[in-house]
Amino acid sequence: MIEILFCLLVGLLLFIGEIFFPSTILGWLATIAFFTGVVLAFVSFGWKAGLETLAASLFLFGGLLWSWLRFLPKSRIGHRMALEFYNPRRTAGPSAEWIGRQGILLSPCHPIGVALIEKKRTEVIAESGFLEEGVKIQVVAWHDGQWVVEAVSERSSP
Repeated sequence: MIEILFCLLVGLLLFIGEIFFPSTILGWLATIAFFTGVVLAFVSFGWKAGLETLAASLFLFGGLLWSWLRFLPKSRIGHRMALEFYNPRRTAGPSAEWIGRQGILLSPCHPIGVALIEKKRTEVIAESGFLEEGVKIQVVAWHDGQWVVEAVSERSSP
């Protein structure tokens, strides 16, 4: 009987440890300890005691999981554990006001390079082809986290 309670208690403590120190290892160890305790109950005391141990353990672990999902994210500890995202402008991405702005390439753009747009160094991607260093460019779009640019002379040609 002591072995069964020990396994279930170790499983519970490992499960609590998994909550505060997330890793797959603690979760697997908690599951192994839990199932070991249930199997020992089946072997030592028969089907009735084994099923009662299984039901009680599932109820206990299920209640712990439910309370963890329900209350931890709103608690002080939950706020310290989670990463926070601060977006003062409430925008989903970069501002569209950069589209149409001009700059100059600081490196060759084959197709990714570095440009100086309004005194800010930024990584850009050429809309088509390769652009050489020193070419005047214009921002035409935002794609996959980078500004898409084209040479200004390409826009003015018929």
